[in-house]
Amino acid sequence: MPVEAQRFVAETGVDYLSISAGIALVLHGASCIPENEVPAARAAGVHKFNAGTDLRHAFRAGIEAVWSKGDYQLEDAMAEGRVRMVGGSDCREDEAPRLRRKGAALR
Repeated sequence: MPVEAQRFVAETGVDYLSISAGIALVLHGASCIPENEVPAARAAGVHKFNAGTDLRHAFRAGIEAVWSKGDYQLEDAMAEGRVRMVGGSDCREDEAPRLRRKGAALR
């Protein structure tokens, strides 16, 4: 296996190489994956969808919502951002259900 990895790096010129050793497949950049493609990805063996962009957008929306109301503390704004990230009551309508369909536990 190490020889194959060395050959792959030499042939492709990649800067980083993530090797799988029988562990579940992870799809990075899942924020950009259309929802209708998620079932096919799961069927192909993907068990984890990394959707950091979705989470960062939800967090930022929470911060902006608090700061738009006036003079609030950073802690208040960050608390609202966390609520929106994990699908709390004030979560953007589409955010939590969309992340759950991608398999997020949202705990």
